[in-house]
Amino acid sequence: MSLNDILSKYEPLDGFSFDDLLRDLNKLCEDCQSSLNLKAEILAMSFSEGGFKEWNSFYGPTSSWARKNTGELIHIPDKKDITSEILDYWLDRINKTDNPMLKMRYSGLVWDFGKLVTGIEPDFREVKTVFIKSAYDAVKKDKLEHPIIGVEYLECAILRAFSLNNKVLIDEGMNILIKYVSKYSEDQKPGIWALPLRLLIKHSKTIGAFEMNIICDNEDRFERLYKKCLDRGKETDVYAHLLIDEATLLADYYKLKNNNDKILDILSRTLEGVGQSFALRGAMWAQIMLEKMQDVYRRYNCDKQANRLYIEIQKLGSKVISEIIPNEISLPLDRKAMNDYFDYLLQGSNKEVLDTYILEYLPRLSVEKERQKEENAKAPLLDLAHTVIYDWAGMPISHIENGENGEKNKLSYGIYRRMLILSFFMQIHIEKMKEKGIYTYDSIIDRFKNSELIDDKQRIQLERGLKAYFDADYLVACHLLVPMFESSLRRLAALCGVEVMSANKEGGNEYKTMDVLLEKLKESKNIPDDVFIYFQNVFTDKFGWNIRNLISHGLLQSETFNKTMADRIVHAFITLMMIKIEPMADNSNV
Repeated sequence: MSLNDILSKYEPLDGFSFDDLLRDLNKLCEDCQSSLNLKAEILAMSFSEGGFKEWNSFYGPTSSWARKNTGELIHIPDKKDITSEILDYWLDRINKTDNPMLKMRYSGLVWDFGKLVTGIEPDFREVKTVFIKSAYDAVKKDKLEHPIIGVEYLECAILRAFSLNNKVLIDEGMNILIKYVSKYSEDQKPGIWALPLRLLIKHSKTIGAFEMNIICDNEDRFERLYKKCLDRGKETDVYAHLLIDEATLLADYYKLKNNNDKILDILSRTLEGVGQSFALRGAMWAQIMLEKMQDVYRRYNCDKQANRLYIEIQKLGSKVISEIIPNEISLPLDRKAMNDYFDYLLQGSNKEVLDTYILEYLPRLSVEKERQKEENAKAPLLDLAHTVIYDWAGMPISHIENGENGEKNKLSYGIYRRMLILSFFMQIHIEKMKEKGIYTYDSIIDRFKNSELIDDKQRIQLERGLKAYFDADYLVACHLLVPMFESSLRRLAALCGVEVMSANKEGGNEYKTMDVLLEKLKESKNIPDDVFIYFQNVFTDKFGWNIRNLISHGLLQSETFNKTMADRIVHAFITLMMIKIEPMADNSNV
């Protein structure tokens, strides 16, 4: 079978898969593989459709990855593979084929990549109009594999008609789109029915003639979904998500019209509809949906309504705690090996033993990153999951998702979790030091003796905090030592030449927050990266332990002020005392 035979096979077909055509092309003999025409056809059919942001094109690679050693992005296929000869072949095929899908593919590739190869913008009459009309013809044939493909074709073609400011092509595309959506628009397929309203919102002046038709269709759909939530919400939550999708579309439209009353009515009814599934899905799901509705309200400047939902989210907290199932992990421990390990850690003078203890439980950033990679490799699907962090009252306080900051937030949360696990060994370590008289009130208070980081007028507060710690009054210890740690950190910043205050709007000064101080100390190289990450995680990172902020905002219950927390605060405080302050003038590292 020759190349012409394969093209002739697909030429009369109204609908087919480009993957099937590519598969047939790849079956040709190796001798044919060397021909320019076949290479051009294989490359043309290899690109994926639907838009690729990195190239600002409708056609993009089917796969992309970064080289491990260089970070270089690799795309298969790559637009760099397109030569002027291949482009000329595609231009020739535009005129030779009558099949709208093939004509659309060739003209679309020339439109996307023609200027890249030749440096010249593709001709309007020869390529751009051909692409738009071919996309319309392909959809009108109605033989595509799935309706969503037709929607993608129409969206690309209509948007490109907008870019050409061609009113005739715009109106033709909108007429086709509305009929197409009417045929395939089931209420459970927002990917199909959302496009006309999205286009209207963005181009209302150009397609105003279609406004009434589009709005009536979406208003009717909102009413149907709202009623389905009321009627079936106790047995399924599917309509709750669809109702939010439709509500936000309509709210975007009415925001354009400055009709706030209509927006509030839509969102109020949406909240009612979503609430029908709370009993079915449980308190945790209800909180997530209420948070989602808060975001929706705020999107339309309905802050008062969004803030009221906080009370409803808070009420669900106790139910969330009861829904969470504890996951216990058993660790087989070799008693002899563990005793040998601690015997090794307890070697040396009292000072050396305490120094070893401090360094043993200080997270190392490089090690933590490797552990994170290992965890991700062992459970790749779990790594993709959306993680919600709850406080002790059952309130969702942080969300870890995939995205720009996802890996950083996952690392912070991983460090926190591993510190909690290590608390078991930390407590054994402390008890063994106590048995030898090494870890005592006197030995620890001695670490703070004559320190420039302790204000003499606050030393009594430090002593009472440490005394409460050794008396096992952890609630008092944590409340006294955390503010003292922040005060010492502020003195460290000042001694290192870092500004501890900033001007406020009233013309006065105000103290920089603890997280800002830590960032400034890191930037000035006055605090090692490992120590910075440690202090940040323990005290201010909302994806870490975050002790300082949780205490300051009164978000912890009495039982959370336990030995585990107090041990870590004291450990961090002693770590701070180990930082050597260099003279300010030479701005040396600490």
